[in-house]
Amino acid sequence: MDWLRDSTRSWKLKTSLMVYMLVSLVLSIPFGLLFQSILKEARKNYILPRALSNSSGLFDRIMFSKLLTTLIDGLPIIFAVIFLYIFFQLFYQHKIQPVLNFLGHHDEMDLKDNNELSNKVFALNQENIELNKENFVNIRKIHDVSKKVDTVLHEIKNPLAILSGDIEMLN
Repeated sequence: MDWLRDSTRSWKLKTSLMVYMLVSLVLSIPFGLLFQSILKEARKNYILPRALSNSSGLFDRIMFSKLLTTLIDGLPIIFAVIFLYIFFQLFYQHKIQPVLNFLGHHDEMDLKDNNELSNKVFALNQENIELNKENFVNIRKIHDVSKKVDTVLHEIKNPLAILSGDIEMLN
């Protein structure tokens, strides 16, 4: 399904999700109808004549049950639900998971998609990098200020130490 990921690479997430779901329906409905017709024909032509000639078992009760008929009639819907789930998982893997991986390991990956989620995550990552740079600059400024304060304190403390020594000598 790389063709689907590549063709929806620059689309918005909502549009991509709709395309994924439409493709799943386009694929699931024909498959469901095909299997439904195969099972109906198999039941009508092969299984029912055998069951009618020998109608005394569990297998025969299953073949004549309304549950099996309902299951065969609902097969396209079952296929549609299964395909929708599969294609939603593909959508998650193609569109959402790379962005989440980028959040955790932004140094190792680059985002190829151009949708609103990847753009927001990339902008957030850039802002985080800028904040780290500003934080580093602020830490250096604080370190420089603390050095200056230490120098001033030393300059104040040194004469006080000399004066206290002189006072002790006078006493």
